[in-house]
Amino acid sequence: MPIFQQQYQQPLPKGSAPQPLNLIHFMNRYLFLLFISVLLSSCGLFDKEQRRDQLFLKGKLALQAGESGKAEKYFSQAIDFDPQFVEALNNRGVARRQQGKTGEAIDDFSQALALDPNFTGAYYNRSQAYLDYKEYYQSLRDIRQVEKVHADTLPVFFTKGLIYMQLHQYEQSLKAFNTAIQKSPENIELWVNRASCYYYAGQYVQARNDVDHLLEIAPNYAYAYNVLGLIESAEEHFHKAISAYNEAVKLKSGEPYFLNNRAYAYIRLGDLGPAQTDLNRSIQLDPYNQWAYRNRARLYIEKKNFAKAITLLERVYAKDKNIPLTTNYLSYAYAQSGDLSKACEWWQKYEAADEVLKGEFPEPECR
Repeated sequence: MPIFQQQYQQPLPKGSAPQPLNLIHFMNRYLFLLFISVLLSSCGLFDKEQRRDQLFLKGKLALQAGESGKAEKYFSQAIDFDPQFVEALNNRGVARRQQGKTGEAIDDFSQALALDPNFTGAYYNRSQAYLDYKEYYQSLRDIRQVEKVHADTLPVFFTKGLIYMQLHQYEQSLKAFNTAIQKSPENIELWVNRASCYYYAGQYVQARNDVDHLLEIAPNYAYAYNVLGLIESAEEHFHKAISAYNEAVKLKSGEPYFLNNRAYAYIRLGDLGPAQTDLNRSIQLDPYNQWAYRNRARLYIEKKNFAKAITLLERVYAKDKNIPLTTNYLSYAYAQSGDLSKACEWWQKYEAADEVLKGEFPEPECR
């Protein structure tokens, strides 16, 4: 559901029938027929608006009930009655985004904004959709439009924290999350995202402090255990990491990221059977997560299938250059394949990236 919900007001009728012009020379019978004709036309317009509004209300109720497919249908029917119905376009975008139709949702929000450039709710909703689409600069542009109207609000700081984290601007992200937590200290999503940001920035003590606080106030919060697992893995406590991921999976079994993260810990312990099971399930649930393909390539390295590892890692790097250790793995895989030139080339890229996570494999003999 959008955070900035537009309150819909039932429109008034367009007005009573217009008075006939100077038609004194016509017979009274024709005056009467003209009046009836205009009145019927006005009633037809009113009926059309009533039907539009009824469909819109049904869509809102379906959206509130979590029936996003049904809501989309009702909003589309309302838009058929009135293609410039900005509230229906905005809400259809919300319904489509809930169904994973992110591109269509962005189109709806953009249409609403073309009709009403001051529609703050549509800017907010499009910002969230761009965040889903990994279009972070567009998301930031839209949330700044929201900020002009709602400068000191939780949704603005929360969204900016998420965007800056994805852009690897961790100082800016932490600043936004800190402000958001001051405004809403009971919000567990803020705490887990700040913990994640601390983790990505390599500040593991601060990340662990946030997780400890989370587990005190929300002991059954699966995402807190997932971040705890990430911290334990980063500190190479892989048995502890797996215990944390097990708790996360127990609490939320269908989350592909938990499975992928647990697979990495299994790989580092040399427990390749469970690692492969987790990776296969994770990729089945989310075939677009490049971290999972990086870990599958790491599994190939463990099995000494360096050719497959190289193919997969280069594909991952082409899609997302910011996934940690990809270049470190490529350097090692090429070195093991006998291609020292390529191994050194990828090592240089690994060093240039200055990653927080420590490389698993040593520098090839490049010098």
